[in-house]
Order: sequence, then structure tokens, then C-alpha cells
Amino acid sequence: MSEAEYTYDLFISCSRHDEDWVTETLLPRLEEAGLRVCIADRDFIPGTPRVDEMERAVRTSRRTLLVLTPDYLESDWAAFEALMLQTLDPANRKRRLIPLIKAGCELPLRIGYLTPVDFTRPDRHDTAWRQLLTALDVSPEQKPPPQPTREEWFLPHPYPMPPDFTGRAAEQKMLNEWLTLDADYPLLVLRALGGFGKSALAWHWLMHEVDPARWPRVVWWSFYDEREFAVFLRETLDYLEASGATHLPGASHLNPRQQANELLRLLHRPGTLLILDGFERALRAYGTMNAAYQGDEIPRGGDEGRDCLSPIAEYFLRSVAVRSGIRGKVLLTTRLRPRALEQHGDLLTGCREVELTALDRADAVAFFRAQGIRGARAEIEAACAPYGYHPLSLRLLAGLIRRDPRRPGDIRAARRLDVTGNLVQRRHHVLETAYNSLPPERQRLLSTIACFRRPVAYDTLAAIVGTGDPPGRPHNPLIRPDDLDAALRDLVERGLLHHDLKTGRYDLHPIVRRYAYDHLGGTARTAAHRRLRDYFAAVPPPDRVQTLDDLAPVIELYHHTVRAGQYDE
Repeated sequence: MSEAEYTYDLFISCSRHDEDWVTETLLPRLEEAGLRVCIADRDFIPGTPRVDEMERAVRTSRRTLLVLTPDYLESDWAAFEALMLQTLDPANRKRRLIPLIKAGCELPLRIGYLTPVDFTRPDRHDTAWRQLLTALDVSPEQKPPPQPTREEWFLPHPYPMPPDFTGRAAEQKMLNEWLTLDADYPLLVLRALGGFGKSALAWHWLMHEVDPARWPRVVWWSFYDEREFAVFLRETLDYLEASGATHLPGASHLNPRQQANELLRLLHRPGTLLILDGFERALRAYGTMNAAYQGDEIPRGGDEGRDCLSPIAEYFLRSVAVRSGIRGKVLLTTRLRPRALEQHGDLLTGCREVELTALDRADAVAFFRAQGIRGARAEIEAACAPYGYHPLSLRLLAGLIRRDPRRPGDIRAARRLDVTGNLVQRRHHVLETAYNSLPPERQRLLSTIACFRRPVAYDTLAAIVGTGDPPGRPHNPLIRPDDLDAALRDLVERGLLHHDLKTGRYDLHPIVRRYAYDHLGGTARTAAHRRLRDYFAAVPPPDRVQTLDDLAPVIELYHHTVRAGQYDE
């Protein structure tokens, strides 16, 4: 029977004792996911022998789900076992039979070799739901983890946390000990190459580990949003003044050196935590308009590339690291260590550096389980090892496994990927495979989003979708407007795109951005920048310019005009 000929996606075989759970809990969740489900109470024809209806349900359903409990094995298993011999693939090669254990029981030998979905542990129900939906070829609905409210903190650039963040327990413990116990080091540098999850770790730790009662004044500032250090000083002092931490009237209107000294004065009091995320963007190596496309290659300028763009930033960092009596804390996440924190190659006395490396094996297994991927622990570890437990690579690998056409959600799908070459080549390959697995129009969409240097709002994407090249050129829509929502969801589920639900903005990891941008061919890249140039040209200029942010549309217009090769314009 072909896929199109099945009446149902799923038949649920269960004991009468479990029908309430099936109809009240299991069935609604499956039907919300769009599955056509057959259950005895609703879909069996009255007056027909039950065993005949079971046979009809099995034959006309693409898959059968066994809800296994002691009651089922005592009452219904014998009848279903006879049907299984007649109607199902004996080796279950097509995965037509899925065992679900609802209550502890000893599985019959005939199905004991199959990997079950385990609903016996309430603390792991989220994982069980993901595994079940993945086994049924439905992408599990992924929601960002719930986060405590921190209304008293200043978080102007919240990190778009990906779903199911797991692990990094050792690193979080290190951060906790630094924050609460390590008075010798008021400044901590969390350094790593791209893709190791610096920002995700720092944000998760901040939201779940930092106690607002002990740290009532917290600033999370992201330099990925291309804000200048002077803007950080001004807005941070505005926040601290509003919170009552400083009683110096108009502190934000002092000159930058005075502002830095005022912030240093406040850091001599306990309870203030500053997190400067993506600080490499404040360094000369990343101080160009092309920083969004820059990878992990050796930065320009050698050691001079590690100098801060702002001399006030250098003064502030050095002061935090050498002054005595600092009781607040400053955390930097960065690809490069700022040279201002060194003296003769050694770190300054009040600065500590921790290099973030690969995921712990247990963390990687937990992450794959949370993604709904099936497989033994050893199989998952074997699949992760060729990629050096690199977090970004594992997220992309999980996306490929979830959408594998032969074994969706089965860890064995990873065996077909190329694991030759060195570690860097293998990491590159998993990104290349993830990109190449996209339909051409979604490749174009991802690469066009990569042309933006900053996170982009949904309305902006909707405005440019469907628009073609300028007059006189063939119409070449980016993607059909009615496909935009599905395409964005697909890119997010594959791990290629971040979606900040709070702001509605989409962004790419710098490594993904660089790859997707580089794979936009010369003509297509010019057309993409021309399309964006036309969009920003239509944005009305601000009536009054007070900050650099007010000029953002003008800067974007200039950037895309140059990238489109329209130098005269």
C-alpha cells in the first residue's frame, strides 16, 4: 500500500483501562500535530467483531502505536500478536510498529528488540513526547525554555535562546564560583572560537543561576548589535541612576572618561554584574562593516587587532583588572582576548580567563535526547565524536538526523555523513550538508538573510519576499510569499536560523552567516544586496539624529549600495 492510500497515519492499540489517558492526553497532542489517528472508541464500527476492526485499523494505518501496560499484555496482546504475524513487516524495517511503555512491564520477546518510547518517568515526559513525534515524522514543537522574570535588570539585547539548551554543568558551576566566591578576579574572560556556545551559556547561566536578591543590578550588553562602548557607558549609567545606584545627577551626560570613572566607582559596591557579550566586536580585528561575515581566521593586524576600538574601553577594562576594592563583577564573552588585559603577555592580576571548549559527552547525549533523537548512548557518542563535540556542529547534525528521509530521528542516519578529513573539515562538512539539503529557494532565503549585518524583523523579510530584480531585469522572486512562514520554521528547526520570539527578529550564527553568504554566487549576491538597497532606500530618514542607532537605516543603505556595486550612487 502506498503512503497516499493509508486512511490513517496512526492506529493506537491500548487496553480498556488506558482509554481515558489515550483520549484525554495522547490523542489531542497527536491530532494537534496534524496526524490522522484511529482509536477503537471512536473509529471502530459498532456491531463488527473487535478483532476484525483491529485488523482493518492495522492495515489502513501507516503506523501502529502499542500502549504497553500490564493490563494490555494480559488482555489484548495475544489478539494483536496474531494480527502482527499476518499484517506487519516481521522485522519492522518500515517502522510500522512503535511500542510506547506507559507503565512498567516486561516486554514480550516479539517486540522486546524494538526501542520503545518510555512514558513511565514523569520527569522525562518532554523528551518522550519529542521522541514519539519524531518517530511519527512530525517535527516536535520546540519552545524556548521558560525563563524567570528579571524586570529589575537592564537587558537591552536579550539573547535569542535556542530551544532545549542542555548541559554545560561544569561551566555553570565555574561561573557560580567565580561570581560568589572568587573575590580575587572581578573580571572574567570567557573565550572561545565561533560555535562553542559562549553567549548561550552566559545567558542561560544569567537567567537560571544568578540570584537577583544578591545581584540586583545586572546589565547584559551585546556588542553583536554594533553598539559603541560609549553608548554602553551612557545607557548603563542611565539604568543605574534610575535604579538608585548612583545619585550623581546627569551622570550619563558626563564625558566618556568621567562616565567610565563613575561606573568604576559603582563597581566598588557589591551587587552589580556587567556581562559584555561578543566583545570581539569592540576590537580592531572586528571593527569593520564586514565583521558580521568574518570567520575564525587569524584576524587582521596581529596583536594590534586585539586592541579596543575605544581607548575608553581599554581604560575601563584595565581599571577593573588592577584596581583594589572592586566588589562588582564583569564577564566578557569573546573570540579574542583584549590586549588591554595583558602586561608583557601575562594577564593582569584581577583578570581570569577560561577557554570554552567542546561539550561534555553526557551533555551531548542529553542534547540529542532533548531533540527527540533515538539511539543508544554509545551510538550518540560515536556520532558526535567526529565533530569534536562542537555545539554548533551538533545542533546542525541533530537537524539533519531529524529530517533524514530514510531514518528520521534515528541516530543511525549519521553514519551516512562524510567523516573523512580533519576535525575542521568534518565540521565544515556538516554545515555544508545542512545547507545543501535545503531546497534552492530556501538556500536563497537563508543566504539573503545572511546579507543583513544585524538581526532582521519578520516584517522586513515579508517586505522583500516576492520582489524581483530592478526594472529591465528578469523577475526573480526570492521565495513565494505564502511559503515564507513555513520556510522560516524549517530553517529554525534545522538549527540554521535563530528566532527571538520576544522581538520577532531572525539572526544567524556568525559561522552560518559566513557560509551562507559565501555560497551566494556573485550575480545572486549583487541582486540580493540590490534588493536590500531598494528596501532601505524606501525607509524615511530620521527627523533628528541623536544617536548612531538613529542612522542605522542610512548606514544599511550605504552598505548594501556598495555591496551591490553601485559606487556612483
